[in-house]
Amino acid sequence: MANSDVRKLELFIERQLEKGFSLRRIKQKLVAVGHPVEAIEKAQANVFLRKPYLKRAPHSLKFLTLFLLGIVATALVVFVVIKVAEQQRYERTIAELELNQSFSLMTDNELLYYARDHDTFAPCPFVKGHNKYYACLDKIWEKRDCSFELLLFEGVSECFYNRAISENNISLCNPFLNGSMFDSCRGFFFDKAVREENALLCNISDPLYVSDCVSAIALKKNDRTICNFLPAGEDVACRTQFLEYLVDEQFVSCGRTDTVVSMTKEEIARRSSRIHNETACKVADFALKKDVVGCEMIEKNEDGSLTESDAKDSSNFCFFAVAYGRKDGGICLSIKDGYLSADSLQTLCKAKVLSDVGVCDQLKSEERSLCLAVVKADLLACRKLEDITLRTPCQLFISLAALS
Repeated sequence: MANSDVRKLELFIERQLEKGFSLRRIKQKLVAVGHPVEAIEKAQANVFLRKPYLKRAPHSLKFLTLFLLGIVATALVVFVVIKVAEQQRYERTIAELELNQSFSLMTDNELLYYARDHDTFAPCPFVKGHNKYYACLDKIWEKRDCSFELLLFEGVSECFYNRAISENNISLCNPFLNGSMFDSCRGFFFDKAVREENALLCNISDPLYVSDCVSAIALKKNDRTICNFLPAGEDVACRTQFLEYLVDEQFVSCGRTDTVVSMTKEEIARRSSRIHNETACKVADFALKKDVVGCEMIEKNEDGSLTESDAKDSSNFCFFAVAYGRKDGGICLSIKDGYLSADSLQTLCKAKVLSDVGVCDQLKSEERSLCLAVVKADLLACRKLEDITLRTPCQLFISLAALS
């Protein structure tokens, strides 16, 4: 092979090595295109003689390149991390400054709400009130006894109401609750006691509530022995819901023991101060006899034994009972103003005579509820009337209807 050809081989090998190709690959390529092996070995020897460092060039260049790239990448990552950290630190600093400015404008309650909502002490140093400051540091919002609400004097009713329901504790329906929420709270437990027929759930310090609660359970179960849960003297209203008690204990006082009734003359007298005791027996007798003339005699009150209002109330009850007994709605028109207006009482009377709850739709609100209770003979509904002045008349109407 001519020297010029060998020289070309040397230059080719030298350049390929400087580019990073391996000597083995260079040789394979030269052999593949037809160069003699001897010429290739000679050209290689000449290249290494002139430039010995090329003997390890591919490996060194790769390593150096990777090393430099690694340094550059690491430097770039460190730079980015530092910049991001600086930006985040800057943003936090700005946010803290803005937040501190906001804290300085907040009221103590607003600061405590913020501390609770974000579970942080950050606002605490800005709280001015001594007690509230230490309450903030103590994380008072973590307590579940309404201390937080009591301290702020906000949301107290809602807190105690929710506690009462969640803890099933009627004693938490306390004076801290506002009027409507107090009634709603106790109403929840009243309904629960009646629904579960558990008189023990009625046991609180309010005698009237206990009496109403126990009576409702007794009436629902039709078991007057439940009235024994009430103290002596406070159980009468509960027992008078039951027919057998009213007959055994009251009707006999009017000299009649042979008639099964649900309300006696004595009961009428005892339950309503507006009906004279002796007149009550007359009302019951006239109801039993379906004697409308007797009702008119009570209304006239010729002997003057009753006040005008007593005579009117007594005759109204009498006309109602006789009208129902005779199934004669015309007698209802004899009813005058009394516990309700004459129109309302007459409508109630007609609804009972016809046994038609639809007639009650002519009345509004509590008067309609009263009418429905009377027509359905629902003593429990009488006890649930919001207007307590209508509860006794409701029971009297139902009981007198049973006499007829």
